[in-house]
Amino acid sequence: MRAANRSAGPRGTDCDPRHTHRTHVRLALTAERRPDPRRPQPPTSLSILRITLPARAAALAIPITATAAAVALAAPDTAQRAGAERLVDHVPGVTDRWPGTPRRSRPAPRPQPPRLRFPVRGRADYGQAIARFGVARGGHTHGGQDVFAAPGTPLVAVSDGVVVEAGGGDARGNHVLLYDRRHRRTYVYFHMQSPTRLEPGDRVRAGQRVGRVGCTGRCTGPHLHFEVREGRGADGEPRDPLPLLKRWRSG
Repeated sequence: MRAANRSAGPRGTDCDPRHTHRTHVRLALTAERRPDPRRPQPPTSLSILRITLPARAAALAIPITATAAAVALAAPDTAQRAGAERLVDHVPGVTDRWPGTPRRSRPAPRPQPPRLRFPVRGRADYGQAIARFGVARGGHTHGGQDVFAAPGTPLVAVSDGVVVEAGGGDARGNHVLLYDRRHRRTYVYFHMQSPTRLEPGDRVRAGQRVGRVGCTGRCTGPHLHFEVREGRGADGEPRDPLPLLKRWRSG
């Protein structure tokens, strides 16, 4: 009769020992999920995280992603929160993180290279056509652009660079050549008023004074003979400096 009573009852009643076992397990799991009143509970909704989404993000269905991220941010597990923060970083409009979590540092922006400078610091002009690049002069071609200014007007480095040559006593007069490694070209200054204090190997910064306008060497009137040569040194292919000079002057 005892076996018949167990079989006669519906499956899952109190008479079924398997039901009793499942009930105990269910009660145990429910007890484990109950929050401990002695421990602070993490936030579990968007109201605490205060996530805001712009209208354009809403049009792209971003709220679904943001909601998932917010739920993950509410997780007490540190690894889960870290993963959620990486997700939130890519969601436009998400403004807050887990309370007390420091904002992750972002890579510092790369410093911008210094702008190139006009070589004459003061009033200057480019003279007449004979002062232009490529003009025939007494059996040779003019390899630079003459820039006319008052004697003693400061001359400055066009860019950061290194001195590759400096000297005087010939047709070039007092001169200095600066190599710009970033642009891979050399800037040439002729006919300076006095010898430069710079020596080969010295490094210069854009805008640093390198000399003054003068008329030394083979010269007719104070001016700067300015050249731009490709590569390092005076033997590189020359290019017309005037477009560059106009750009630097307007900048």
